[in-house]
Parts: sequence; C-alpha cells; structure tokens
Amino acid sequence: MKRVALFGILAGIVVTLHAQETPRFAMDIGAGFTTPIGNTGTNLDTGWNVRGGAGLNFSPYFGALINLGYNSMGITSTELTNLGYGGGNINVFSATLDPVVHLMPKSHVDVYITGGGGWFREE
Repeated sequence: MKRVALFGILAGIVVTLHAQETPRFAMDIGAGFTTPIGNTGTNLDTGWNVRGGAGLNFSPYFGALINLGYNSMGITSTELTNLGYGGGNINVFSATLDPVVHLMPKSHVDVYITGGGGWFREE
C-alpha cells in the first residue's frame, strides 16, 4: 500500500512539473466572411462573423475552451420580395464549450482534435 501511495505522489509531482511547460491559459479570436451554402445560400447573402474564446489547459494533452460567436448575413432581394419585406438580415449568436485534445503538445506545431456543443440563437 505504501508503494502505491508513493507512486501516486511521485506521479503527481511529475505531472505537475510536466504541466508547467504548457501554457495554462488559452485564447482565440477571429473574424471573417460567412458564406451560406446549399439551400441556405439561395436565400442569404454573404455576411460577416466574429469569434472569441478563452479556456484552460488542464494538462499538456487536454484542455477546454468557451467560445462565443456572432454571424450576420443579409437576406437576398429575391427572398425579401417573395416574403413581401423591404429589407432584412439574419443574426446568429453562439456560445459553446469545446474540449481540446492536443496530439503533439511538445512540438513546435500542435495538431489537436476539438468538438463540443452549446447554445445557438437566431435573431
């Protein structure tokens, strides 16, 4: 039992020392164009978006981010005419929680897998 406890303490120290090489906090920010595709692309114009997120790296291999986003796209004039409106646009706000698994955390370039889910609101 003492060996298991000693191993656990040593492993905790090694993981703690190793984790200090990885930045504890992570963040992202971006902006760009939103291009609707498929059936949505026939009804909406190209728009714009902004994104931002912040999170923690719990270890060199695992972290989590909270991301916020906003998309704005205009409705095509053809669709507005069909609906009988003079103008309009679609706005989508999103808030997601995304786990991140780093595949190469000690390399100069990191490859990672991310996913997650959250809340999306169309206005």
